[in-house]
Amino acid sequence: MAYVDLNPVRADMASTPEASDYTSVKQRARDVNGRHATKKMPPLLPMVDSETVEFEHDNTVCRFRLMDYLELVDSTGRAMRADKRGAISERAAGILDRLGIDERAWLRHMQPRKQRLPVAVGSLERLKAYAASTGRKWVSGQNLIAY
Repeated sequence: MAYVDLNPVRADMASTPEASDYTSVKQRARDVNGRHATKKMPPLLPMVDSETVEFEHDNTVCRFRLMDYLELVDSTGRAMRADKRGAISERAAGILDRLGIDERAWLRHMQPRKQRLPVAVGSLERLKAYAASTGRKWVSGQNLIAY
């Protein structure tokens, strides 16, 4: 996803990911600022938010929180590559500053989260059966199984 979001920057068609057309990062950046696109945009699968990062949520695009993803894309886009024409300028402000995200809010967002508690206990076979019967892809706590 980050590769696709950085393609316009790497092709030197946009100076920053949030300024590039037809990318999910631009749409997500607009949503952060409460500015929605004027034309109809496709719905995006949500990122994990700070309240649900601890839980399984199959309707999310990945296990990243939005601000973590924005930082990842920004940092990756600053790396110069000999095989690409463009990169985010080292003089450009960080993406959080560019989007007007408050530093205190970011620090609250980055506070450690409590560890996930297992939702089931038993043998590996029983945990797999439980996961299948509840529609989960996996069940946390498998590393606690004693062999």
